Amino acid sequence: MTTPGHHPHRGRRHSGHRRVPHRPGRPRAAPRAAHRRPGRGQPRAHSDRGRRGSRYPTVTHRGAAAIAEAELRARRYLQQVADALAEAGVAEPVQVEVRRLGEHLAAAVPLTAGQSSPALVWDERYGWRTATSRRHPIGKETGTAPDGEGIRYLGSGTRPEPDELLEQYADGRKGSKRPKA
Repeated sequence: MTTPGHHPHRGRRHSGHRRVPHRPGRPRAAPRAAHRRPGRGQPRAHSDRGRRGSRYPTVTHRGAAAIAEAELRARRYLQQVADALAEAGVAEPVQVEVRRLGEHLAAAVPLTAGQSSPALVWDERYGWRTATSRRHPIGKETGTAPDGEGIRYLGSGTRPEPDELLEQYADGRKGSKRPKA
């Protein structure tokens, strides 16, 4: 007894699709495994694509590479500052974690107990400032520079030397209520 879609001699089901013989004058279809063979059935790399075989345009690769490079430069600078602060005994030795606030980078370095601020925060738009909260030193992104009681902006720019930052932090009279921008 046979059931529909079942071949009696092989003991397995088949799709029921029967093969159509090739007609002369029509091109033969590519074998089923052609899409698996290198170079066959694969999309070609176009001149507007970045890396060979990539499906993203060159401009996308360049943009991503530029963002990654900027983040690496920021990480190196921030770790250098964090190490200098820890060496001076002002901050705890930490591996700096960089966060993305919308389009901008920010990081916090927790300070040791007994300091006038719980942390120093760096934002690539505004530079270094003191924080008012140890739990959430960076705060929320509001589109404006944080200000208020307990916040002092330190340094002459967005990336001051560690020595300048230490000097301004140690002297409570230095720094400003608003970022220099």
